[in-house]
Amino acid sequence: MERLTPWLEHLLRDKPAGHARLVRPFAHWSVLRRARRAAAHRAYGRGSADFAHARVLAALDLLSLLDHRHQPLDALTQADLDQWLTEGTTTRRAVRYFIQWARARHLTGEVSVPLPPRSEPVRLLGEDDHIRQLDRCLSDDSMPLDLRVGGALVLLFGLLVSRVMHLTKGDVHDDGEVTYLDIDTHRLMLPPRLARLVRRLRDENAQRWTLAQLGTTAPWLFPGQSPARPAVDVLFGVRLQRHGINAHAGRNTARLALAAELPPRSWLISQASASARPNAGPSGPSETGPATSASEPPTSGLRPGSKADSPANTSSRTLTPCWPVDAAVRRLVDKFI
Repeated sequence: MERLTPWLEHLLRDKPAGHARLVRPFAHWSVLRRARRAAAHRAYGRGSADFAHARVLAALDLLSLLDHRHQPLDALTQADLDQWLTEGTTTRRAVRYFIQWARARHLTGEVSVPLPPRSEPVRLLGEDDHIRQLDRCLSDDSMPLDLRVGGALVLLFGLLVSRVMHLTKGDVHDDGEVTYLDIDTHRLMLPPRLARLVRRLRDENAQRWTLAQLGTTAPWLFPGQSPARPAVDVLFGVRLQRHGINAHAGRNTARLALAAELPPRSWLISQASASARPNAGPSGPSETGPATSASEPPTSGLRPGSKADSPANTSSRTLTPCWPVDAAVRRLVDKFI
């Protein structure tokens, strides 16, 4: 996040003055403003930074085209914009944010970038393969511990790898009976087998983290080569693939499985939360015990008076239990494991 402003100034240093006069306020009042707002609610990872870069670069590409045609921005037509979009890569669609910003300031006419059609996920795992990969993450001691935990979070809860990489040790809470994981504004319960692995991962590398405290205040659950930074999600996905864990297809399969188990209203709420916080995802409770129906009061969230519910162990965020998801994950755990 803090690197965006220096990157922008370096990028605009050798651009035409007219381009810089347009792109600099767009970047500061639209791109950086959105980035700061997002960073206040969730971890701001590499993917978010790349998308911010893409919005600025697309705006500069469009302005370069207009310069080449000796055409001012306010003379841009919808036909011109559509042709430019179809002749290039899909990254050009990121210019939509610049166009919206320019229209709001009457710098261009009534032009717009259409949203791409949404498609259903095509990369899925068969049920047997899904169960096999999940069981390997939970049971195979030959796999590195961080891959076992990260793979299980993706395969069971449908979390993005990029979101998993930005978990910290402080996101893991243990009240002596149940282990919880904080995902943005939700506190979610972990099944016992996964909870044991998560606690092991949290408690290891304590000395490595102590040496890194000068570089960062975040004790990453998945530290990178430097413990002051989280692991890179792309590289983590490659490591999972080498151990036979397909993170992309596994995440799609997990989310579809949860959708089949959740009450419709709860699934819509979880999807809306995931859209607002792209790195968020559901988690779940123990492998044993009766399932909680959607009509029952919350029983698998925060326990009043527990250590996990005490002020000393909670952040400034308002954490709410996600009990319909907990119940759905319990049914999946009973079915799969």
